[in-house]
Amino acid sequence: MDTRPTELPDTLVPAGTAHGAAEEATERDTSPASRYEVLGELARGGMGIVFRARDRLLNREVGIKTLRENPAPAPVLARFRTEAHITGQLQHPSVPPVHELGVLPDGRPFIAMKLIKGQTLDAQLKDRTNLDADRARFVAIFEQIAHGVAYAHARGVVHRDLKPSNVMVGAHGEVHVMDWGLAKVVGQSADRTRADCDTGPATVIGAPDDESDSRAGRAFGTPAYMPVEQAIGALDRVDPRSDVFSLGGILCAILTGKPPYVAATGEAARQMAATAKLSDCRARLRVCGAEPELVALCNWCLQPEPEDRPADADAVARAVSEFRADVERRARQAELDRVRADGARAVAEATAAEAVNTRREAEARADAERAKAREQRARLRVQRALLGALALLFAAGGAFAWWKEKAASERQRLDAERRAAEALATAERGFKVRQAQQGIDAALALADALRKQARFAQAEQALAQARRHVGEGAEDRSAVVERAAADLKFAARTDAIRYQKYARVAGSTSLGQFDVRSAPGKYREVFAERGLDPLARPVAETVALIESEGAAVRDEILAALDDWAHYEQGDEPWARLLALARQLETNEWAKRLREPAARADPNELAMLAANANFAQPALLVVLANLMAKQKLNPCPLLRMARLRHPNSFELAFALGLFATDDEQTTAYEVARALRPDNAIACLNLAIARAERCGAATGFLGRFRHRCAGAAHALELFECAIKLDPRNALVHLNFGLALVQTGDLDAAGRAFTEAAKLDPQSGLASYNLALIEFNRGRYAEAVAHAIVATRAEVGLARAHAVLGVARWRLGDVTGARAALQEAVRLEPKNADWAELLDDLPPDCTAPLCE
Repeated sequence: MDTRPTELPDTLVPAGTAHGAAEEATERDTSPASRYEVLGELARGGMGIVFRARDRLLNREVGIKTLRENPAPAPVLARFRTEAHITGQLQHPSVPPVHELGVLPDGRPFIAMKLIKGQTLDAQLKDRTNLDADRARFVAIFEQIAHGVAYAHARGVVHRDLKPSNVMVGAHGEVHVMDWGLAKVVGQSADRTRADCDTGPATVIGAPDDESDSRAGRAFGTPAYMPVEQAIGALDRVDPRSDVFSLGGILCAILTGKPPYVAATGEAARQMAATAKLSDCRARLRVCGAEPELVALCNWCLQPEPEDRPADADAVARAVSEFRADVERRARQAELDRVRADGARAVAEATAAEAVNTRREAEARADAERAKAREQRARLRVQRALLGALALLFAAGGAFAWWKEKAASERQRLDAERRAAEALATAERGFKVRQAQQGIDAALALADALRKQARFAQAEQALAQARRHVGEGAEDRSAVVERAAADLKFAARTDAIRYQKYARVAGSTSLGQFDVRSAPGKYREVFAERGLDPLARPVAETVALIESEGAAVRDEILAALDDWAHYEQGDEPWARLLALARQLETNEWAKRLREPAARADPNELAMLAANANFAQPALLVVLANLMAKQKLNPCPLLRMARLRHPNSFELAFALGLFATDDEQTTAYEVARALRPDNAIACLNLAIARAERCGAATGFLGRFRHRCAGAAHALELFECAIKLDPRNALVHLNFGLALVQTGDLDAAGRAFTEAAKLDPQSGLASYNLALIEFNRGRYAEAVAHAIVATRAEVGLARAHAVLGVARWRLGDVTGARAALQEAVRLEPKNADWAELLDDLPPDCTAPLCE
């Protein structure tokens, strides 16, 4: 169907009015039937079209907005009506006033509103010659945008499509936020109700009830400026903080010249928004050359999680207002410093001029005295000797006076120059110190944000920048910077402990699959280094120490305590850790989860899952581990949590631990996308992919002949090694994968490296024994098997390989002892028992797995 409209009639009829004659309206004839005269088209979009018209009654130009499609679908009509209601009730200078809601003769609705003359902010930004051009003016425009959106937020309205092309800038600097077609009334909580500055209590906007086009799962808005919750269609989570993200996108365009997400297509941009791929945006912000305060505000607004952003546009507007006020204060101070410097120079110049005048006066007096002496000599020749002596005396006295005055003038000039130089040096030092302080504040804010995102390497770079600023005159902030560095080190080390223990061993049994035994000791070491060893002092004292720190890493401390308690074996240390976590917690649901009795009761855990507090992803992972320990399926809980926190690495990683088949692979892929620097996520994804390529039991069988994804799995193993080259389990798994491809030489090198990195693990030596056995090198197999049995006493498979290898070497006695130990450790293994019964005289089937 052709949806292009027919020619717009010259007369527009307001809603509820019969179609009348088109004679010109006058003050005596105020019938609305002929009120508007169409003058031409202004713009058109996907659904709407805007005309310029003349209001005959008031003799003014107005804008007329209507729909392109006729007849329009019911949801489009409802959205158009909602736009009119919402925009009409937003009485703010930054929102275009609505004069009338009417209907065309062909049945299409129209809105008559103020005609906005000017350019879009998008056009003005594109006209810039460079990013620094007119930045102050664009920041002032951004402040007006934020104030206008803050007014809407105070009345329970979110815009949902904020972008530079929806902002008009008039010729006299007026700013209007346009196109409220996607706006939505989300209500207003009591703690956010604000009073109008001039009319009394604020009111909540009312709108038609039809929201049929805002169903969950549909994405509305512009992908390049869209927050995660809009991009994934989670419309129930859209609130003022969603607009805050888009405001951050506008500020990003002002500072960098580009929106947060830059892609070839809108769908590609939406996918970037759905996963919050902001690395390119953050990199552009780092090098844009803007003030650190603006960059920090932009990064704050562009946080993936809504709770990490400013609460609403009012917080953004206040931050920009404070920044601009501070800039003005700095400018006034600079002008004052300049005036003072100019004054000092003027004083120095006046002093120098005065010294010159004094010298000239002294010279004139000396000349007069000499002339007087000559005259006296002519009159009184008889007294020549006496008069000559007197003349010399006067001349000497004049010269001495001139020299004395000249020296005094020179001292005054030098003193003035010194005072001016000292004033200038003091001003310069003050300016450098202020610059250093501001740089430190921005770097610390960035490091804190990056630490909370587990981007530890980038956070360390931000702290390095802060240290450089400390050396530029802000030595008094050194302790603050070093404390932030200690916080970062603590967070990075506890994060490593939390995830390194979940490194899998491909195709293994429960023995050795996860290295959880060493976690408690590592946690205690990290806490002790920080002076917070909870097992060395009373709980109350530890709580006081943590509170006295200001709780900069409170979330990291709680997450570490929960994980530590889950794997702590001793009853008393376990109870102490849980008690400490309870006292640090304020949420009642979280306190219940940390009750020792609740952790041992499957029914209580099921109840906690049914009433889960989805605001804390880390605790949901704790609950999932506890449920799995009590034979409850944690996957439904983790799936629901992932819907609410699609950008949570720990939730995706946990789902990968407990899910199976394709869901497990997908979960690890999401985790790796969220934290590509995490070696364990990469390793577990590689194992999951490799096992999907192998036999049903895992790595058994050469998967390179079964699955095209095997090559990708090997690439992932190599990537994990690059990320964590000193992790023995990474090398061990890589070796197991190489065995299945038939590359035994490369597999042997990988196992050798694993054994060197972790001599306490027998798995690497066991696999080396298997390789040598399959090559027929039985003596070498025996040597490696002996190392494996000594490193890991309970590794029955190593004893079995040792027995068969000795048998092949003719050592029946040694073979019998090794096989007997293997059967003792795993009495249900019928193959080993049968081999033992066959001793002697024959052995024909080597044990290869």
